[in-house]
Amino acid sequence: MLVDDSHGFGVLGKYGRGVYEHYGLTSEHINRTTLDTFAMSLDEPVSDDAVVDGNESENFNLPLMTGHWPLATSHSAFNAEQDIMNRLPVRYYHSTALTTAIGGSGGIIAGSELFIERLMERSTAFGNMAAPCSPLAAGTAAGMTLTFLASDCASGINELRQKLRDNTHYLKKKLSGMGIATDSSDVPIIAVTLGTSGTMRRIQQRLSERGVLIAYIPRSPGLPNDGTLRIAIFATHTVEMLDHLADQLSHVI
Repeated sequence: MLVDDSHGFGVLGKYGRGVYEHYGLTSEHINRTTLDTFAMSLDEPVSDDAVVDGNESENFNLPLMTGHWPLATSHSAFNAEQDIMNRLPVRYYHSTALTTAIGGSGGIIAGSELFIERLMERSTAFGNMAAPCSPLAAGTAAGMTLTFLASDCASGINELRQKLRDNTHYLKKKLSGMGIATDSSDVPIIAVTLGTSGTMRRIQQRLSERGVLIAYIPRSPGLPNDGTLRIAIFATHTVEMLDHLADQLSHVI
């Protein structure tokens, strides 16, 4: 399963690590080969019936999140199982954009050393990519540090993250009360389709004239044929700002 975590990264989960953390899956299970996981499982007790037959590798399908993998009971069986797991695919992939919560440029795929090594060897994308320019890379690295690593600002970042969640739920609840369908997630993006593309363009223009800026996206994978209006919520938005947006939207529609 691949999660392209563009809007969850930096926002969802206790520490902002994204969709997987939000649903309780730890980073030790993400972007790691099954051989990595097998190495992690060597501390688990050996089961009497845990020998893996190389001809039955297709049935070797235990959930990675449990952390319990069958262990071989002999040296030869160990080598056979290691070979099987070396060939099995990664189960949980994760990629993310660095342009949203981080405020940087580009995106990342972070994983175990073996996973990254194989990715660089086998992915055609890496063979056709140029490195980002140094100022952008440095700025993005600084954003990552501020978001996840800097202990002196961790409490402030957590407060911002909680304020963002509060703002998100506040506006979604307010719009829902107006009869506009929204989800109830922590993702600070609201996409709504109100009539035809022409209607939504007029709504966007009239809101702009009233000092409220939202986006109209005419086409993107997964969107309705007429596109959608897209509202981005910030941690720095005040309740008064969100009320003003909702009030103006109500007048316009």
